[in-house]
Amino acid sequence: VREHRRRVRKEAKKAGGAKKRTKKDPGIPNSWPFKAQLLESIEKQKKQKEDELAKKRKEQRDKAKEDQKQQALERAREIEERETLRKEKRAKALAEREKE
Repeated sequence: VREHRRRVRKEAKKAGGAKKRTKKDPGIPNSWPFKAQLLESIEKQKKQKEDELAKKRKEQRDKAKEDQKQQALERAREIEERETLRKEKRAKALAEREKE
């Protein structure tokens, strides 16, 4: 699949197919009124988005750690239950042997 897609892209390059051109952002012209205020508001929005992303990442990390702890506790409980069942079976088997 990877090779097929690579070949298709390579053939498209050779054929010179239509390429999408993205327009460059011309920015804010110097003659724009209140340019400084606009730039400040844009910077604040960027900062706010970054803070939100960092907060989400931290929450996800904390949630993942909590999930791992829960899974470890569940595994420990399962192992403990298995061991108790094994001990009970062994005790029953020994009791049966002693009866015989």
